[in-house]
Amino acid sequence: MALPRLEDPSIPLLSPARDLLRRFAAAWVSAAVKGLPGAADDGGGVGVLVVEGFAGADYPAGSASMPGITGAAMRLMARERTRALVRAVMVEEDPAKVDWLAEVVRQVMPGELLHLEGELKSGLNLRSGALAVLEALGPELVRSRRSLVVLDPSTAGALPLGLLKEWVGIPGAELLLRFPSADLRRLGRYRGAALADLPPHGKRMVDGVSRLLGDPRHDWLHRWVPALERGLEEALDAVANLYAGRLQRDGLIARRVCLGPGEGAEQVFLLTRDAASGLLLNEVVHGLRGEGVLPWPSASAGPVRYAPAEELALFGRGDAPACGCDRVVDRPLLANSLAARFAGSAVRLEEILLCHVETDLFAEDLRRALLDLRRDGRALFRSLGGDAEITFRAIGARAMHRPRSGKRSARPQDLTLGLG
Repeated sequence: MALPRLEDPSIPLLSPARDLLRRFAAAWVSAAVKGLPGAADDGGGVGVLVVEGFAGADYPAGSASMPGITGAAMRLMARERTRALVRAVMVEEDPAKVDWLAEVVRQVMPGELLHLEGELKSGLNLRSGALAVLEALGPELVRSRRSLVVLDPSTAGALPLGLLKEWVGIPGAELLLRFPSADLRRLGRYRGAALADLPPHGKRMVDGVSRLLGDPRHDWLHRWVPALERGLEEALDAVANLYAGRLQRDGLIARRVCLGPGEGAEQVFLLTRDAASGLLLNEVVHGLRGEGVLPWPSASAGPVRYAPAEELALFGRGDAPACGCDRVVDRPLLANSLAARFAGSAVRLEEILLCHVETDLFAEDLRRALLDLRRDGRALFRSLGGDAEITFRAIGARAMHRPRSGKRSARPQDLTLGLG
């Protein structure tokens, strides 16, 4: 799919994690509304709901900057005819940041009506408050067909594990969050110190991390302390792995993206039950690589190869980037791997997508490979809609071809891979 571009000069480049959160939210909203039926409400329900906790994380970025993840997403959606289906909520605890958010929305989006109180309405909503306000949005997530919660907490204790577990249990709800590693980096200065010997602010940070991990007994320290002896980055990775494990539940995809090597590296988690969202995240990461925000992979990944620009120029590829790499997908290799992996079986499309979330593939890559297999008689399906089932030819069997009906359908086949 064509991702929304953040080329507006009023939307500044921030840290790689903030950039990823912002761009994914915009791409997710665009994809989610395209997958909705025409009516916004069904028994009082909401089409698409985007919630951003800690929305003032960009403060103070200047009065000409677009505030928050949801603000950027809504501005990019301003020309969408389906924009009325979207409700966006920015939640911020600091009163100064709330005032700043409201003022910047008025400056950057003068035609946007900002709803500050009452029931949530289509467009932008701004709420002042802390964790209790986010907790109160649970029923709104339940009522929504699709919902995305974007979280960028400044401290670990601001994001208790129990709340996240409650949200990811809601059908249609997805979470995108930056792992709050700042407290852990500060704790890394106390290498070798016992918990009882930490200063008061150090103990508060330990309590905050325990709240993040849902670990009131501080058992996570048994992994943190030995890993810290081997280096701070290894210790951070150990806690992030523990966090991913505690978020995991049946049917939930916990996709983690590491941004930047060494000191200052950040990690972003996507928690979803929709494999298409995981593949959409791959597209957003690739876009950040192309703009120089993230580094290119050092090696190829299966059917995805990253060719240096000079190599492509040598073979006459005029569309190659001026620097860095270009992403090249070996479609025959991908199609052959799908045919071999699922030979002789009937598989739901969602299962195929799920198997490739942790790769560098896009949904469009898989769609094209499946169409190649159908054309070659190695797979059979009517469409590639959300509930599609693909039957793969057994190894050594005759080519598969769908029988032609006498009457041609006037309705075009749905060959799109969307969210939901």
